[in-house]
Amino acid sequence: MTIAQQMDWERPLVDPVRDSELEALARRALGLVPPYLPYLASCPWLARMVLTGNHSAGVIAHLDDRFVELVFMAVSQDNSCRYCYASQRALLRLGGMSEERIRQLEETSFNLDLTPEQKAGLEFARRVSRSDPPPTRADVDALRGAGYSDHEIKELAAFAVTALAGNRITTLAAIPTRATEQYADRLRNRLLRPFIGWNLRRLSKRGFNEPLAPEAQSGPWAYMVNAMAPLPFAHFFRRTLDDFWESPILSRRLKGLVAAVVARGLGAERSEREARRLLEPEGLKREDLDEILAHLGSPVLDPLEAAALSFARDTIRSQGAPLQRGARGVRDQLSAAQYLELVGVAALSNAAARLDFIVDAD
Repeated sequence: MTIAQQMDWERPLVDPVRDSELEALARRALGLVPPYLPYLASCPWLARMVLTGNHSAGVIAHLDDRFVELVFMAVSQDNSCRYCYASQRALLRLGGMSEERIRQLEETSFNLDLTPEQKAGLEFARRVSRSDPPPTRADVDALRGAGYSDHEIKELAAFAVTALAGNRITTLAAIPTRATEQYADRLRNRLLRPFIGWNLRRLSKRGFNEPLAPEAQSGPWAYMVNAMAPLPFAHFFRRTLDDFWESPILSRRLKGLVAAVVARGLGAERSEREARRLLEPEGLKREDLDEILAHLGSPVLDPLEAAALSFARDTIRSQGAPLQRGARGVRDQLSAAQYLELVGVAALSNAAARLDFIVDAD
């Protein structure tokens, strides 16, 4: 039994739906339709985020591709995300890594044959994901001492929070893992594995540092996006944040409240200030917001907002099946599209708040 199969996992919280446009995008980006896509298709911006972020096509500019796969795998194990862990495992198999080699990596917490620099980077990624406590400038300076450039440090932090966001999304959708766990071992894929590995390597193109366009330097969490520039991740993050904020599925007030609760829970002062700024046009008095953040309750909240904020708080630390079980109450109050957007907002809020430290790292 693999580590992924030992992780507790609940039945799906959303039903799969077909979306021909998203499937066409997946085939262009990956050459296949990943098993998770139908479970996210009710919220198109969220499905696009996972497609273009978790598979890293065009987003990696400085780090080694295989090392990034280990970062995703280690963070997914840390967060008890059976789906993401199994997916990364399958990618390593399809890329040519043997089952024996993967098991050796698992047994040594992914430190087998890694250089001291890589070991330091992997531990830093775990630290960013956990943020308990958050990384500090001293952690960044230590990573510089281990040989990382400033661009590599930012990219490493970016992939740690991207992995964490993906973990929260697939966990809170409770996407079935069976197809992914068996994917690399099916007869058809064993026969075609060399071709599939070649195709994945071909599609995993490298990104390039590019300045942000003037219009991309403003918007939600602009300070964070600008701090990550000129990395390719900054462009991906800008598009995703704009998509989530402009989506009409949930109100901006609810989305801003979720972001504020997550930021407060992580002690991310900049991210909390940004959430407060975004909430200013939404008619919420300052004293009411203070009460909400202090007590997760207020007479000004409607029942959906109250349930969503408790849900958001749980996404900060809770993991795996306990998080899934706790989410069923709020899931029952929402449509599939609303629930998935709430999941995406909470995941993005967790990612943004955990990147607060990077602004002080320059």
